[in-house]
Amino acid sequence: MAIRDSIRKALLESCLYNSSPPPTFVDYGCMDSTATNYEPSATHPCNNVGPNNNACGDCFGNTDHCGPGTYPGDCCAYPMEVPGCTDPTALNYNSLATISDNSCLYDVLGCTDSTANNYNSLANVDDGSCTYDVYGCTDQNAINYNMNANIDDNSCTYDILGCTDPTAMNYDPLATIDNGSCQFGGCTDPTANNYSPIATVDDNSCTYNLGCTDSTATNYDPNAVVDDGSCIYDVYGCTDSNAINYNPTATIDDNSCVYSVLGCTDPLAFNYDPLSTVDDGSCITNLEPCCEWCATGPIQPSIPPVGCHDWMCNNNDYCPPSVTTDNPCDGLIDYLKDNYSNWIDPNQLATGGRAVVSPIDLDVVHFCEKCKYEGLNDPMCKCCKTDPCDKRVLYNKLQQDYNIELPEFCKHCKDGSIQDVSCKCCKKFDKIKNKKPRKKRDYIPDLETPIDRGLMERFKKLSNIN
Repeated sequence: MAIRDSIRKALLESCLYNSSPPPTFVDYGCMDSTATNYEPSATHPCNNVGPNNNACGDCFGNTDHCGPGTYPGDCCAYPMEVPGCTDPTALNYNSLATISDNSCLYDVLGCTDSTANNYNSLANVDDGSCTYDVYGCTDQNAINYNMNANIDDNSCTYDILGCTDPTAMNYDPLATIDNGSCQFGGCTDPTANNYSPIATVDDNSCTYNLGCTDSTATNYDPNAVVDDGSCIYDVYGCTDSNAINYNPTATIDDNSCVYSVLGCTDPLAFNYDPLSTVDDGSCITNLEPCCEWCATGPIQPSIPPVGCHDWMCNNNDYCPPSVTTDNPCDGLIDYLKDNYSNWIDPNQLATGGRAVVSPIDLDVVHFCEKCKYEGLNDPMCKCCKTDPCDKRVLYNKLQQDYNIELPEFCKHCKDGSIQDVSCKCCKKFDKIKNKKPRKKRDYIPDLETPIDRGLMERFKKLSNIN
């Protein structure tokens, strides 16, 4: 409690004890709430005059000694002025300050770094907004773009498309990105010996294996990529230079060789030999010398005239009446029995004349085979007329006329693309394929076959001419 209040309380209590007459109390005091002695219950201002200073009046209401004040603060007491920030919201608010000196500070956000481009001298709180000069490339399209740079220093560099391989023909030292345009020289042919898989431009350096590239050739070279014209092919034909039909280009012998066979080549001659290839001047068109020899020669040893043979003596169409049959070939079987029983092929004789095979009896079939294919020179070979459907004969014809094999020839015969008299032979070979072969020893000559009949008619015709 303030001193003034204590005094007032004491006076009041004193007055209460002296309550007659009842006191009238006027509360004088400082009515300025800003004063240090402010009295909220005061009703009249005082002027600080009287014995009690701030507490004028007595128990009887005598206030003469006080004197009314002219304004509420007449008797007020004020402390010494304290300058400072009197704003409670300020950062530097001073609760003791009695007078504002305009020093209040408030939060100011901004850049507080004086070296920054955007330094704010008023800012007292750094908000991280400071900016500084950073030199560099500011173009985002450049390969050296600097996102922190704010001043372009003309240092920007850009991508350049091109060939970045120093080994390439079109290497670009300025290129920064390879665009796949590099060109390399070399051999671009995969079939070449020196093919380069990385080469994009052929520099004519390719080298190849030379040889025969035809797989049908006998000297086909699977490693050759360039044909050098050296291919060799199988050529069927006669490879024996001693034969009259020797084929120097043949590489495989087809058993078609024909050799010079001396004899009569005149079909109208009595001693015509169809196997003869060279006429030896032995053709007989007049049988009289032969018939004269027949009367003596076969009986008495003598040298027959050129072209005369003893088989003529056995045919009455030639030299009657010494003959008993009309066809000289009718005596072929007896002829073989007389001349080819226990026979040794002279080609099968070893050095010194010793036989290397056992003697055999030639029947008509084997005799004719030796006449046709093994060069047997015998007058009776004329009875072995060449069969146009004989495989060897037909083979030579097909090679010469069509250059095809028998199966293919028969196929064209059947579909009508080839029309040839030899097509009839296809039926014969079909029958042979489906027929069980019989032993050669079972062969029985058929004198009624067209071949035998034709041969007999020819001899009759020649006999009638004379």
